[in-house]
Amino acid sequence: MYKITLDETALYYPGDTKNVLLDATLNVELNTAGTLVFTCPKENPCYEKFLNRKSVVSVYRGEKEIFTGEVREQEKDLNQNKKVVCAGLLTYLADSIQPQKEYHDHTPYQLLEKFLNI
Repeated sequence: MYKITLDETALYYPGDTKNVLLDATLNVELNTAGTLVFTCPKENPCYEKFLNRKSVVSVYRGEKEIFTGEVREQEKDLNQNKKVVCAGLLTYLADSIQPQKEYHDHTPYQLLEKFLNI
């Protein structure tokens, strides 16, 4: 059983009549950020709460979180349903600007920590 949340609020829950999504597709692969694409009907309580690059969407299989990402795009179709595209959190690293610098004698943890603190 899968559950999807938007900023820790139920966006999709199996068996619920209001928290429903249409055509949800999760793409996760090793060493990639992953994507989640879904269509949100206007009747969903979270319909107006999507904020590009601010809203965080999480997918759970049972109790285990298998995807976390941010809303990147949203567009309405003719029926006023929203198609929402989410990108995994690894894309935060692609959005950062790093100064040109040489790094020597650092562990991977130390190097990542330096990148994230800039």
